[in-house]
Amino acid sequence: SWNQFNRFPWHSFIWRGIDGSEIIAHFPPEDSYNSELSPAGLRHAQENFEERDRLDEFLVLFGIGDGGGGPTEEFIENGLRQMDLEESPRVRFQPAQEMLDRLGQNKHLLKRWIGELYLELHRGTLTTQAYNKKMNRWCERKLREVEALYSLLPWTHYPQARLDALWKKVLLNQFHDILPGSSIKLVYDTTRKEYEEIKAELIALTSTAGAALLQQAEGSIAAVNTLSVPYNRPVSLPSSWTGYAVVDETGMSVPVQVSEGTPAALVEIPAFGSIVLHRGPAAPVTESDLPQSPILENGLIRYEFDATGVLVRIYDKEAGRDVMRPQQRGNLFSLYEDRPANWDAWDVDIYYENQLLQTAQCSGWNWVSDGPVAQILKFDFTIAHSRIEQRVYLARNSKRIDFFTRMDWHERHRMLRVSFDVDVQAAEANYEIQYGTVKRPTHRNTSWDMAKFETVAHRFVDLSEPTYGVALLNNGKYGHKVLDSTIDLNLLRAPTSPDPEADRGEHEITFSLLPHRGALEDSAVYAEAMQLNQPPAVFPDRTGSVVFPCTLSGEEAIVEVVKKAEDEEAWIVRLYEPRGRRAATRLMLRDKNMRVYETDLMERTISEWTPKEGALELHFGAFEIKTLKICTQ
Repeated sequence: SWNQFNRFPWHSFIWRGIDGSEIIAHFPPEDSYNSELSPAGLRHAQENFEERDRLDEFLVLFGIGDGGGGPTEEFIENGLRQMDLEESPRVRFQPAQEMLDRLGQNKHLLKRWIGELYLELHRGTLTTQAYNKKMNRWCERKLREVEALYSLLPWTHYPQARLDALWKKVLLNQFHDILPGSSIKLVYDTTRKEYEEIKAELIALTSTAGAALLQQAEGSIAAVNTLSVPYNRPVSLPSSWTGYAVVDETGMSVPVQVSEGTPAALVEIPAFGSIVLHRGPAAPVTESDLPQSPILENGLIRYEFDATGVLVRIYDKEAGRDVMRPQQRGNLFSLYEDRPANWDAWDVDIYYENQLLQTAQCSGWNWVSDGPVAQILKFDFTIAHSRIEQRVYLARNSKRIDFFTRMDWHERHRMLRVSFDVDVQAAEANYEIQYGTVKRPTHRNTSWDMAKFETVAHRFVDLSEPTYGVALLNNGKYGHKVLDSTIDLNLLRAPTSPDPEADRGEHEITFSLLPHRGALEDSAVYAEAMQLNQPPAVFPDRTGSVVFPCTLSGEEAIVEVVKKAEDEEAWIVRLYEPRGRRAATRLMLRDKNMRVYETDLMERTISEWTPKEGALELHFGAFEIKTLKICTQ
């Protein structure tokens, strides 16, 4: 009912989600969650109710809803007087569930809505208060990691009460005005302290888990991959390892490179696995001649920048394809006037697109490092009163280019965006949401298409043709725009109400560009997004290996959760199909005598499954979620 441009057609309807499942939905036609049960409000609801030709009741949400209060005596009296009042809808006080149960009995009278329920308002909440959004993402991923690590120890080690308290604090800060960035300054002063406390405790819990799982060994490092896909990226080493060779458990030399005093090794860690690196004999830090131009290149791909820090060419060697046309540009920082008509922290209005103030000016660039692990460039930008420092990183074994970006932001009513224009033609782009993706138009044919000028994505948005595509990944941003062939990420806003200091200060974010062969469904985008957001847990001066309760045979499904069950000593493993197609995978158990039960999301048992020789064949529908409980005999 708050839509800015288009009227949603129904109040009572069937809503089908991305996995094909359906629920009955009802939007109270008074268009309010603060009803006073006034005759005028109820008459409006009656006349506004779209299904009034076939349904004879609707819900009214009465009371002081936004502040969490209940109804006043006056509201109750209004309702009592309208229980049988001529010319007024008859009021009945009942639990909402009773009305919804009756609505379910009339399912055959309801229309169906397929896909997302996009709100054409409050698009700025995808970006405002960037620190909270990034820390929420970090805490969710770190909690996932800690749960997985402690699931490898005896249950007596599992810190269930501490994890429960940490989860509740993280979830409390997802309240509808805190995480969206629409609270007052005092709230964000408080949440910053809370996030710092949560972070410190999670780091301490990780260290304790490592000490219990692994053996002490000076001069060694253990790295544990809690993902259900292999980790094939560089990992940072302690600065004390500078000047030493590095070998793996078999004694094979590992590529190492020192950049700005920090060594990194290029490693491959199996899915749900671990590796150990050992510090070898002293070795000189070799200095190679650095290239003279800002071009990052490996055996798979070539990225060319100009002296202003703008990406001007991408050539995919593997595909034999230019990813940008000559006039297209990438890594383009743009600053816009950002004064929404209403609701400063909440809204972004479409007319911002006509209020471009300037693009970033590059004050200098230089090479940071060029070695066997990665090539790294550094760019310094200025834009209005703010500065941007960027390190651009291309690993030797990947097409993914990472933009480690630090922003010193001192603006008011300005919006900073970064864009990549690529040579990919597609009428729809794919946006990752929780446990799946949604498709949205890249054009503005209709008012419904136009209204989606700013939309949400979690870890990536992807623009693909049937045989080739480009994805933009991130580790803590949500506001996106894909128009024609341009992928655009909203980095920072600068509202002044209700927090007059919103987002002023320093921010860090990593966004990554990933050209890939094939459409999204056949690409490495999912695995790369997981690796960007969930690097391995690294334990200095430790050695040993870990064994997870189960592994997957491939990447057709993703394991999102490995943790202890809430009410018993068993593992909970939650998986989902990410690509929107039917899939099968094989779940291998570490003990063939384990018992497996399928449960709902509340961990209530649905049925028992019988493994064969310690393995289960799992079959998924499109975007299906499965929750398994695994028990020992």
